[in-house]
Amino acid sequence: MLGTRILERTPDEDPEKPARMNNLGSAVHSRFERLGNVTDLHTVVALNTRAVLLLSDNDPDLPFHLNNLGYALQSQFEHLGDIADLHEAIALKTRALDFIPDDSPQKALLLSKLGTAVQLRFKYLGNFADLEQAIACKASSVEHTPNSHPDKPLRLNNLGISLQGRFERTGNLEDLQAAITAYTSAADLTPDSHTDKASWLCNLGTALQSQFERLGSIPDIQQAIAVHTRANELTPDDHPDKPFQLTNLGTAIQSRFKHLEDLDDVEQAIALKTRAVELTPEHHPDKCSRLNNLGTALQLRFDRVGNLADLEAAIDAHTRALELTPEDRPEKALWQNNLGHGLLVRFEHVGNPSDLEAAILSTTAAIDVIPSDHPYRTIMLRELGGIYRARLNSPYMKVDDWANAMEAFSGAMQHKTGLPDRRLLAGLNYLDLLSHPAATTTPSPTITSLQAHQQVLELLPQVIWLGYNIPRRYKELADYGALANRAAADAIASAEYSLALEWLESSRTIVWGQILRLRTPLDDLRLQHPELAADLHRVSRALQQAGESELISENQAKNSYSLTLKYEKLLTRIRELEGFEAFLRPRKVSQLAKACKSGPIAVINMHGSRCDALLLSHTGSIVHIALPDLSFHHAGKLQKQLWSVLKEKRLLSRSRDVERDDGEYRGAKPRNWKASGPDPMQTILADLWKQVVSPIVDNLIQKSTPNVDGKLPHITWCPTGPLVFLPLHAAGVYSDSECPSQTAMNVVVSSYTPTLEALLRPRPPTTLPASTNVDHYPRVLVVAQPDTPGHTRIPGAQKEADTVHSIFDEASILSNDKGTVDAVLHGMQTHDWVHFACHGVQQPGNPLNCWFALYDDRLTLSRLMSQSFGADLAVLSACQTATGDESLPEEAVHLAAGMLTIGYRNVVGTLWSIYDRSAPILTKRFYEIMSEQLAAGDDPVQPAYALHGAIQAIQEEYGVQDFVRWVPFVHFGM
Repeated sequence: MLGTRILERTPDEDPEKPARMNNLGSAVHSRFERLGNVTDLHTVVALNTRAVLLLSDNDPDLPFHLNNLGYALQSQFEHLGDIADLHEAIALKTRALDFIPDDSPQKALLLSKLGTAVQLRFKYLGNFADLEQAIACKASSVEHTPNSHPDKPLRLNNLGISLQGRFERTGNLEDLQAAITAYTSAADLTPDSHTDKASWLCNLGTALQSQFERLGSIPDIQQAIAVHTRANELTPDDHPDKPFQLTNLGTAIQSRFKHLEDLDDVEQAIALKTRAVELTPEHHPDKCSRLNNLGTALQLRFDRVGNLADLEAAIDAHTRALELTPEDRPEKALWQNNLGHGLLVRFEHVGNPSDLEAAILSTTAAIDVIPSDHPYRTIMLRELGGIYRARLNSPYMKVDDWANAMEAFSGAMQHKTGLPDRRLLAGLNYLDLLSHPAATTTPSPTITSLQAHQQVLELLPQVIWLGYNIPRRYKELADYGALANRAAADAIASAEYSLALEWLESSRTIVWGQILRLRTPLDDLRLQHPELAADLHRVSRALQQAGESELISENQAKNSYSLTLKYEKLLTRIRELEGFEAFLRPRKVSQLAKACKSGPIAVINMHGSRCDALLLSHTGSIVHIALPDLSFHHAGKLQKQLWSVLKEKRLLSRSRDVERDDGEYRGAKPRNWKASGPDPMQTILADLWKQVVSPIVDNLIQKSTPNVDGKLPHITWCPTGPLVFLPLHAAGVYSDSECPSQTAMNVVVSSYTPTLEALLRPRPPTTLPASTNVDHYPRVLVVAQPDTPGHTRIPGAQKEADTVHSIFDEASILSNDKGTVDAVLHGMQTHDWVHFACHGVQQPGNPLNCWFALYDDRLTLSRLMSQSFGADLAVLSACQTATGDESLPEEAVHLAAGMLTIGYRNVVGTLWSIYDRSAPILTKRFYEIMSEQLAAGDDPVQPAYALHGAIQAIQEEYGVQDFVRWVPFVHFGM
């Protein structure tokens, strides 16, 4: 080689010798990359070492020779695997940087080189400090590189790789979003003709896919597929990166299939991954990863289609992948776990016990080598637990299977870096196995049932994360909504009544609770830490608006994620302050008891294992009342029977009904009509009395001091499960007598609340002007819509407005075209009480879109929740304003609960559609009683008692047996 001959003739004293050594080293290194002769690599290291030794510390070229020697040693490590070479390479590159001033244009290059080497060491040794250093180096390199520099896209891309790597270890979404920004900038700065453009796009697509899998935003995966498709278009078929691009596109399409379940997606993913494997030479280092990816796609198709040939092919692909994988390759653990899963599935379908043994060996081997803080460890431990559980339930059971499964599930549940949903599922697996017959013959596990419930419930808000849009949170909640009921049932069985009550309160109405916390006044915090209070108020307000938007764009979704991270960091800072350790944390029983100002609260827990009531008093004492005659199944049956009756009478899915002039009304029988058999409503109410209400009120009455004025005691119902949709206030044994005695109406006055927290929230700052009424009578707003465009006429609405005006002559009336959305919202800001007499509609599946029909538009719950009102009373004389959503029984998302949330202390709502003739009767008597309370100086007034009397007025007019007329009216609040 000519360079060698020139170098041999150059004396060591010649100042050009180090440069010539470097040039020769570069040429030899290029030959090594083409031919792979390791001798060439040793020669490069030797040449660069001699060059460095010939230079003094003050030579301006020393940093570059140090860096070149470091690069040569790094290459030697990558091909020979001696970690000492990599340590030395990093030390040399670090030393090179020490000689470069901060303002040198070469600073960015050397920072980038050092970051790449440190990242490589992290990949092989897993030391998290290396990843942190790599990110710092690469971020500084990007900062020192102007946008016009040709290497800027490369450095942005490298920074993105490190940020994405940290996300994969910690789950911090800020890192992933920063990676996406870096990849996007790299692609934007690179023309399509550039050979690296496809690589930048590919990395961007992978990051977008990760964001989709973490957050579930469909636009993310659609964009990921589009980006990968573009990368494939830019890559020629004969390019060595083509298999890599095909695999990534297939993986993105496969990810979309998991969420949208379009079988064409999985077919396309398999075709792309098969082609990638075919294009990859047998001894290519990525052959194993592409076989593994093909195996996961085949396994997925088997899971959906059930063709055993797919499962066999998946196992073969995973087996081949492992055979081609070096022992020290970090991904090997993941592939061993995939093989273990395939073997377990084959055992479940074929029954060969050797598959179980092989699955245990493969999955255990994966767990043994994966870093202890790796998020995938949760998946592997849960997989191992599932294998032991499968053998435990098979004819091949071994004596230690139960204990091994419990150890694996508990390890997965407690693994802090695992994804919350995976940890939660592991916790549920653990709880399920606690009741397995093998548990009675095995030593007790280290984690008790109650401790496991505690961990599961702590994970629940992380699964139903505030950063998700509200539709996704409700979707997640439909799968996990009953966890609190199960936990409470176990706590009650252990006589831990306070714990049961606290769990129910903190883990029911998850989304509702998130909304409430965003609306919490910050008076104490503002007084002591005004800047933090201002920051929290700003972020909370922005999150509230994002969550209440009816349509969420991709940018809004990403903004919501970012806001949530800021919100969580602010909460952490605030809770570190003295006196604020419990800020916005779930309340203890001693605090919850303050909700019992107007009487005890009966929290009724329903679960398949048992049903119980917990009667909480203002002293904080809890009385446990077992409900042995009630079952979850029977309550569900009563709910279906009730809804069947209401559907027959057309009262479940339509607006206020206008009766005919002859006194009969649509969907119901004439007043004097008698059923030939038992009235189903009568049966439902009798069962509720005997199984639920009577045991509770009997206990209440026995312990109550009789009222000297003859007033009935007041009770607030906080039901769960199917009871949420059943009228406990109307329970009773109704015979032909007009005055039945065994009824809730005869012994108590009833209210409802979705949670105890709803009765405890500090009121928002009032927007009401100072009263000029010397008697301090409330300012009343009536919204009456007898002729709303596009809806059936309801003449009773105007009668209600006239009735309210006759009792409160200063009441403001917004009727017909005056009742616009803007006018009503403005009026609500300036009145103490508001009365809606209009159509109301529940929206199953999208509860924040339930609405009042006003003259110009719909006034939705989401629109109402963008406001705050420090007001006292809302009467919702519309239909279905307290119905709720059958798929979300624990959330109680309806207009009545929404009015509590936005600041109204008391709300009168309806469980189903009401009759137009009944509403004015109830309205007249209700406001007459409220007026009497005001005249008597009652402070505060008691709308629950007023509603009780108003319902009796309907009973007197139409008869007690006409249940569908009076039962739907309910009171929420104090």
